[in-house]
Amino acid sequence: SDIDELEMMQEEIEENEELEELICTLSSVRSTEEESLKALHDDLSRQSALMQNTSKLFHQSYLFAGENAREMTEENSPLLEMIKLCHQNTQPMCSIHLISNEIDVLRNLSLSPNQLFFSEAKFILSNAPKSFVQIANKQFCSIGHFFTEVCVKLNKAKEDICPLKKAIFSLMPNLNCLTSLDCDLMECFIKAKMYGLGAKWIDSRPICEVNPRKTALSSIHLLKYFYFAGVVFVGQKRWDDALEHFKIVCSVPSQRLSSIAVEARKKAILVGLILNGCEPPFPSYASHVVLSNISQHLKMYKSICQKFRSKSIRSLRDFVEKSKDCLDGDGNFGLANQVAASHAKHKVIDLAKAYRTLTLQDLSEKLEMPGISAAEALLVKMISDGEIEAEIEKTESGSGVVYFLSDDGPFCPKDFNSIKEDLEKILELSKCVKDFDNALSVEFATSEGQI
Repeated sequence: SDIDELEMMQEEIEENEELEELICTLSSVRSTEEESLKALHDDLSRQSALMQNTSKLFHQSYLFAGENAREMTEENSPLLEMIKLCHQNTQPMCSIHLISNEIDVLRNLSLSPNQLFFSEAKFILSNAPKSFVQIANKQFCSIGHFFTEVCVKLNKAKEDICPLKKAIFSLMPNLNCLTSLDCDLMECFIKAKMYGLGAKWIDSRPICEVNPRKTALSSIHLLKYFYFAGVVFVGQKRWDDALEHFKIVCSVPSQRLSSIAVEARKKAILVGLILNGCEPPFPSYASHVVLSNISQHLKMYKSICQKFRSKSIRSLRDFVEKSKDCLDGDGNFGLANQVAASHAKHKVIDLAKAYRTLTLQDLSEKLEMPGISAAEALLVKMISDGEIEAEIEKTESGSGVVYFLSDDGPFCPKDFNSIKEDLEKILELSKCVKDFDNALSVEFATSEGQI
């Protein structure tokens, strides 16, 4: 039996040695492939100037030929022809470099891409192998950025979502790592008004890591991602999440004030008013340059905060309407209108803290509403949304009384009658005490006179 055990152990050792040899062989093959890909990438990078000059000369001659040559030469760019050839020979690395160089030429000459370029870019974003993408990540991301720019300009943002998702999965080292294409995807969700899908994407990928070297991420991509994510949550009315993402934008360390941080703070102020009825505090850990310079860009939004604090609903609405052009320019007019609508809700919440009962007539006057029906509709919506706990009792006069429920428990008309009875008993007891006190005073005075 000992001999059998020794033989089995020997066999296991031999199998392990074979497995280790196989692993070493695969690793060497993988490293050889990676080295060859990097060498190809370096060669193509060195040839980028030549490729761009070739394409540039073609486009310039095409422009010189005029509009009549458009139909004959539209799909005959040398780089696009080479891209088609690369696809036939399955050379994705070459395709990535060729499309990236073509983009640089189109940008320099302010030209729009034709349909062939559009389809080739979409193909490479959707199908480029991960190993190729991670080596040529900058060129690959430039394709994604340009493709998004074109789709947004042509109102085809919805068509860009699926290719960008595939591109991000090819680019990211792990699921929780932010890439430079994530901000483009968020922009497409917003332009396509697909806020629900955008929120699901954000929830499924909590960002815990950044790796600029592997994902071509820059500071502007990071700021844009969190800003657009905040806008997505605004579209979903997830105010807490929106405020948190805008706060991240404002607190990113920086050496100068970013316009993205300014826009994020504008939206953060409006969201804070909707959520909590006050301007959210600025992050104390934000960069000094942001803290000291951002206020001068927020004067109109500070005025909205002042109007909100003044408790005059009408003056806030008038100010928002008066500032329509400026708010529209910032893309915040709709959000400012929601602030004006939420002002009445916050006032109702404040009234609920101060009163146990209130007539609908008094409530409509305090809310500066045109009539009882508008105040009642607002209350019903707030009760159904769970924002307050209250009951409305209709009276014979056609008006009504609102009973706000206390934090101790439900409050209803029966409780009101009970309080009324208790008050009557207290008044009666007070009268008895007063009569008894008077009687004592008279008795004391009589006895003193007798003495």
